[in-house]
Amino acid sequence: MRQIVYKNILKLIEENEPIVEATKTGTKYTLYGRRGEVILSTYHNNRKIELFIGGRLFASAAAESFDGTATPHANQLYNIERKLRGATPKWLSKDIHAAKSNKGATPSQTAILQNAWWKSRVMKQAMCNALGNQK
Repeated sequence: MRQIVYKNILKLIEENEPIVEATKTGTKYTLYGRRGEVILSTYHNNRKIELFIGGRLFASAAAESFDGTATPHANQLYNIERKLRGATPKWLSKDIHAAKSNKGATPSQTAILQNAWWKSRVMKQAMCNALGNQK
């Protein structure tokens, strides 16, 4: 996942209300915006972590031990889940840089995240406008 996308997702979590739901096969963390709209959710079981934004699968990774040997992408998803639980991210930004860390968001990622920001409790237009343009 690109660094700008990761940082925007963490910022979205700070501005909205996450809810924890237990399912039969794992745990689901859901982020609600204004008017009770679902902004994003994660699903975690013993095999995978999945991130859904706007009801569509945005990213997924195999559940690993998360002991520092996991891929940067998996560590980013794990940090997003920890943030939804109310815990602080475990892996610092120096541990989760991916090869695409210096590139901006793709057009489809920009559209999905801008839509999520519009549903947010606290909408910051400057964040929406700058999302895909930061390099």
